[in-house]
Amino acid sequence: MLRFENEGLRKWLYFSAIAIMVTGIACSTLIYHKASVDCSNRMQAYASGEASVYPSPDTSKQYLRELELYGGTANVLAYQLRSWFSGLWRGKRLAYTLILITVLVSSGIVYVARRLPSRKDPP
Repeated sequence: MLRFENEGLRKWLYFSAIAIMVTGIACSTLIYHKASVDCSNRMQAYASGEASVYPSPDTSKQYLRELELYGGTANVLAYQLRSWFSGLWRGKRLAYTLILITVLVSSGIVYVARRLPSRKDPP
């Protein structure tokens, strides 16, 4: 009895995976085309005043030196990891992050659907 119910579940899971993939690709394409220029480059991470350009305080060597002084190398590495991770959710990198998540979720759903027992499997 359970094997016959799995066929409907398998079809529903395949349909869900396709729907998630199409929606994720469409959204990531839209985000990619609408996103502003990526600000991950250090040369772009400057705050401009009226007449001159000032470096952002969290990217200066003095700031990194103070981080290392108070927390050690682990503090600097944690800061860089946190900056990298927060950078994944802005600009064009968000589109890349979204497409990766979409592919992983869709692949996981297809994997689960393929692992369901079918009518042909012995009991």
